[in-house]
Amino acid sequence: MKRTGLFVIGAVLLVACQDSQIPVDVGQPSFAVSDGAHPSTIGGEPANAHFFFLPPLVPSPSFSGVFNAQLRPIVQISGPALVDTLPDGTRDVLSDACLVGPVVVSFEGDEISVSDSNQIYSVGFDTDPLVVGEVYRICVSASGTALGYRDIQPDANGADVPRNPEQLPILQFNGGSNLPIKFRIEKGVLCGLFGASENCTEAIIGGDG
Repeated sequence: MKRTGLFVIGAVLLVACQDSQIPVDVGQPSFAVSDGAHPSTIGGEPANAHFFFLPPLVPSPSFSGVFNAQLRPIVQISGPALVDTLPDGTRDVLSDACLVGPVVVSFEGDEISVSDSNQIYSVGFDTDPLVVGEVYRICVSASGTALGYRDIQPDANGADVPRNPEQLPILQFNGGSNLPIKFRIEKGVLCGLFGASENCTEAIIGGDG
């Protein structure tokens, strides 16, 4: 009887240990970026060779094209994105689309600044609407065409922004902080849609045509 009692107690303890296993760390998402310096890490369409994200979203890229200040781009932040956990613990966004969910915030027109002298487009993004821990995607488009995207994640212990451009790029940041979204658009960014870049001009058409 004593031996049987000891066996039952041991079995109960074994089951209890199995039920209270320590959670496995599933790892951080694989942050995708698609622009002229970073072909899509997910797949899909090739990156646009005349569009570049700029610090602090990415390290300073190399480019050689001519800046185009004549477009009216749209910046959209969408998500939360659907994320898949791989066997090695990394987490990947499932979609290679520029928009990966409902649009949370959108900027266009005069909300986006353009500097011909500094050769950048920029907008300050108040990240307060984003949910900490979720993955979102910044999508930049022009004339109805997606130019590039960048994954980001607000985090309770993320990086302060803005950040030194020489440091690592902004991937995770303190939720609720202001995130500068800066990018470069060059001439020819839309010309490829017509099969050739020669004799192609991109500009804003005003009310007088």
